[in-house]
Amino acid sequence: TDTIGIDFGISIFGKAGAVIMSILIASSTFGSALSSMVTSSEIVVLAAKTGQLPKFFAGISKRFGTAARAYWLQCVLSCVM
Repeated sequence: TDTIGIDFGISIFGKAGAVIMSILIASSTFGSALSSMVTSSEIVVLAAKTGQLPKFFAGISKRFGTAARAYWLQCVLSCVM
């Protein structure tokens, strides 16, 4: 194949290794994306609290206890870029 991870999995565990490595790689990628989103939303909230961004983005959702407005800002900026 064209992927090093799957080739490694096949060489160590056989055909099941390809599935195992695919799952591990996908979960690692998802975890990295999630941690990046959470960390950068905290930066948005902090910037809003210090006046570098509109105070609107400093809001925390009462329902979920998260920085929902900061997440939406990141979503929009990611789609635009």
